[in-house]
Amino acid sequence: MSTEAQFHSSRCSKIKRGFALSLLTMLIFVTIVSSTARADAVTRWNEIATTVTTPPAANIPPPYQSRIFAMTHAAIHDALNAIDRRSKPYALSSRPDPGASPEAAVATVAYGRVWPGLSRRM
Repeated sequence: MSTEAQFHSSRCSKIKRGFALSLLTMLIFVTIVSSTARADAVTRWNEIATTVTTPPAANIPPPYQSRIFAMTHAAIHDALNAIDRRSKPYALSSRPDPGASPEAAVATVAYGRVWPGLSRRM
């Protein structure tokens, strides 16, 4: 093989590797970005639950606080899992309306679990 042919072969190989690396990077980025919306809503409601269940906002014993968190996150799991089925649900096995918003589902079930739990204790 001539030097020129080796150079061309090496260059094509580098271009193919570069393309494959770019494609892989793009796929990873899209995967991360698509899951960020759900993670942000879940994280936000976790912060809200933490804020309203810890002193001085509320005088809730740690075991009861843990119970509120467990019930809230199980409900969030089932709501998101109903929209994008990835695992077996804990309690909810229904299907949402087409085009249901993951953020709205998280907010609805989190609000429904956090606030009633607090109102019974206050």
